Parts: sequence; C-alpha cells; structure tokens
Amino acid sequence: MIKVNSVETDRMKLMSYTMNEDDYIIKLHHKANRLIFDDIDIVDFSVKKLKDRIKLEIDANMTIFWICWMKEPVVRVGIVYFSHIVPGMDAALHTILDVEGYKMYIRNSNNSIRVKVMDEASKIAISYMFLVLKLQRITEYCFVYNKPMINLCKRLGFKEEGIIRHGARVDGKPVDAVVLGLLREEVNGL
Repeated sequence: MIKVNSVETDRMKLMSYTMNEDDYIIKLHHKANRLIFDDIDIVDFSVKKLKDRIKLEIDANMTIFWICWMKEPVVRVGIVYFSHIVPGMDAALHTILDVEGYKMYIRNSNNSIRVKVMDEASKIAISYMFLVLKLQRITEYCFVYNKPMINLCKRLGFKEEGIIRHGARVDGKPVDAVVLGLLREEVNGL
C-alpha cells in the first residue's frame, strides 16, 4: 500500500483516508450519481461490495483518497482521490464536492467569498503527488457533459488532449469522454 500523509495549509486540511470514511465516500458517490469503479455491477450493487473494492484498490497501490476539510469553520467539503497510480509516471485525478458541506461552509464562513474549495484541495493534492510520488503527469478522463470537472481541470492547468468517441456507457448508452492531462513541468514551483 502506498503510504500517504495528511497535507495541511492555512485554510484547508486533506486527511488521508481511513476505513472509517467508507460511508462518507459512498454517500458522495451516490449523490454524484456514479460509482468509483466501472466494473461494479449496478444491478447487483451492494455497499459491502463497494467497500471491499475500495479496500482492494488501496491495498493494490492503485488508489489514494484524501478527505478535504476546511479549517475555519471546521467543515468536511469533499474528497480528492487518485486512481491507477504508477509511481514515477502517472495517476488519474478525481474530485467530488460535498454540496451540503460546501453550503455549510459558505453559511458559516466569516467572509462572503465563495472560494472554489475543490480547486484548492486539488492543487494541494496534485503538488503532493508530483513531489512525493514523482509523477510525470496526471490525467483526467471524464464524460464530455461533465462541464464542472472539465472546467476545474482547465483552471488547474490541464490541457485537453482528445475525445474518445463512445468511450463509456451511461444508462446503457454510449457517451463520449474527454481526456485532459497535466505535465509535471506545467506546474509552477515543481
């Protein structure tokens, strides 16, 4: 298993995943209307199967999860995770914003600035992955209609690398996917 540390800045803390976060990760994925792993059969889906798969992926060095917390006020606002990790080479980025947590953060915040919390969490995680795991690139692969994720990646400096026609299925229908990439040398300060 790849050992990752919690990462902290003045405003945000990324807590490394522990198994007691299973239910939180599953809840966010259900709300985002997707599952972490494509090969989980939705017809025969069970929470236990998904938890077992998360444990398998972490033990097989393929997935790293961080739970993202704002420090003031203390609110859990989402997850950032990387899958298909090849240390020294590549990993796939994923983020899910906890909309309820984000609304609570905005409501309880002392200022009215609507910070892009997943932008900040992703920047922290990307820096960690490039510096500690010595990645050469990070890839994002998502449906072409997932504009929030595409826009997040572009704000982080990812470049659109291509479209995979009918690269995935959603509700049994073929859907195009977009591939975005960020190279190590494209990140400031690395």
